[in-house]
Amino acid sequence: MLVVLLGYFKAKPVVLNPGFHQIKQDLKYVYQTVLPGPGCRPFNLTPKENERIYQRVFQLCNYQR
Repeated sequence: MLVVLLGYFKAKPVVLNPGFHQIKQDLKYVYQTVLPGPGCRPFNLTPKENERIYQRVFQLCNYQR
């Protein structure tokens, strides 16, 4: 999920809270090309998980709020 949200943020710096089914094609692409393995099952992020991921995205992009 971090890879997908990082890509979205770099394309347009907005904070999203997408559901699994909204981004499943992008996740599938990442799991097939970047992170080979068994893939993933459907899930939704909790607000705390989403916040933690975006803190990491901001850090990687040197973004200041």
